[in-house]
Amino acid sequence: MVKAHKRKNSDSMRRASRVYLTQANAGKVAALRTSLLLYVNVVSYFIERFWSMKDSPLRSPIKSSPAAPSIGSRSPLV
Repeated sequence: MVKAHKRKNSDSMRRASRVYLTQANAGKVAALRTSLLLYVNVVSYFIERFWSMKDSPLRSPIKSSPAAPSIGSRSPLV
């Protein structure tokens, strides 16, 4: 894999990575497909379960906290 940019700070966390499946063998593609299908099933199950609960925290209205800063008062990222 050819890196597009050299990392300046080795202590920072990588937020994205590129994965190319063009050279993957059939077994790895099948394992990836299986794990992605399991992920989709688990997420769908929990979404369905949370929405069917009567006292789900996901169904209650969002309340703003008085201690939360407004969007304009955020400090810039360093």
